[in-house]
Amino acid sequence: MENLRTFVAIDVRVEPSLKSKWEELKQLLHNDSVKWVNEHTIHLTLLFLGETTPLQVKGVSQALEKTLKNISGFKISISGLGLFGNPNNPKVIWTGISESQSLYQLKEKVDIALSPLGFEYPQSKFSPHLTLGRIKHIKSANELNCFIKSHKSLHFYDVEVNKVIFYQSILSPNGPIYKPLNELKLLSL
Repeated sequence: MENLRTFVAIDVRVEPSLKSKWEELKQLLHNDSVKWVNEHTIHLTLLFLGETTPLQVKGVSQALEKTLKNISGFKISISGLGLFGNPNNPKVIWTGISESQSLYQLKEKVDIALSPLGFEYPQSKFSPHLTLGRIKHIKSANELNCFIKSHKSLHFYDVEVNKVIFYQSILSPNGPIYKPLNELKLLSL
């Protein structure tokens, strides 16, 4: 069996309030080169593992089951729009997740559980977000920045987090395919 490309994430549904702003963004940037994320695969990445051996896959599943079995579900708020990268040459368009102590605790528990298996903590600060699109080339940077500024604190909706998913990411010409390897239910709210 060969290595898999994997990550740990929370699925998030796209509701009409976000979908309508996302459609406005697509319309605004219709002349630009943006790879938009498929709304049916949108997720909040807790930890990207990358190349994972078959032995590690089994270990990750077991470690997550053990670590998450006593964790209660919680709610997160999908809020605001933002950019990663230089404002004149942004690379990623995202919507944010409001500050959530429960989310940060979950992230820390996942990091600690998987560290002994050879997965290092990311050096950068955890910045929870949902990627909406990746910008290849943009001519409308000023218009995009104005749109983002006017929507940076807009509250879209709340999401109940009731499971964590260990995914395989299969790269394809039509975009990544995400195959669940293990779904770990959290305790009911």
